[in-house]
Amino acid sequence: MSAAWRDRRDLFVLPRTASMLSAHVAPQLLRSALSRSEAYSEEAQNALAGARAAGWSMGEENAFNARFRLQLALGYRDNWQLLRNANCPAPFFSSALDPLQAVTAPMLIISLHWGSAIFALREIAKLKGPTHFISAPFTKVEFAKYPLRFEFATRMAGMIERVCNAPQIFTGGGATEAITRALAAQRNVCALIDVPPHQVSSTSTHVVLGRAFRFPNGLARIAYETGAHVVTLLSAPDAAGGAHFIALKSLGAMPNAHALLPHCAALLESALTRDPAAWTMWAHLPDFLSAA
Repeated sequence: MSAAWRDRRDLFVLPRTASMLSAHVAPQLLRSALSRSEAYSEEAQNALAGARAAGWSMGEENAFNARFRLQLALGYRDNWQLLRNANCPAPFFSSALDPLQAVTAPMLIISLHWGSAIFALREIAKLKGPTHFISAPFTKVEFAKYPLRFEFATRMAGMIERVCNAPQIFTGGGATEAITRALAAQRNVCALIDVPPHQVSSTSTHVVLGRAFRFPNGLARIAYETGAHVVTLLSAPDAAGGAHFIALKSLGAMPNAHALLPHCAALLESALTRDPAAWTMWAHLPDFLSAA
């Protein structure tokens, strides 16, 4: 199968079709489609290979494979729902945002490459104002062999900015200054903390489920220096078609430049304990566990 056909199926046809169905019907359709195709199989196999290379047991691998592929598809469905209608109903109860009601300072929201948090970010932006999402930059040149991936990434970037009511902040030169300016302007910032260590300049090691993981130091320093109100966020679609899982924890300002990362380790441990198949960074596990 050509890469173009695979990308059209995995990024467009399957999740877009599922986005037109109810939350109860969509998982059934996706399970059926996944059982009859190789959709998202490459990603699942890469995840399993990363876990094996790091000596991490995933239990029954066929079950993990099926769950991982379904969670990936449901996350893409979330994206397509918001692409089709940025104001569609939130898939969770408004009370899920209660931990933020008393927050008055600009928030630094820490999340993970786990599940799908785009609906949560939209609701946070509605409740607490514009929320910048930090993302890796991308160019058309990088996607020269995969034009559909570039089209998808471009659509998603535009959707995120619309629902969060703020431009994205791209990593690289000037990102620290952009984050600092946004927080100083009383706007919120959301960052995914589980960035592969080789992509950042410095890391610190913290234990997650008995293994030493490396986390980037940059955001921990920014959190302390800006005095931002730190919030952790986990959210994922329900594979049975119920309300999305969402967990928000209000931590407040960090007392020093190292205080954030133990909370990040606890966040990742909580996510992996709840549903390891919802984490999309397994392929990078050897990097997370490598020596600095």
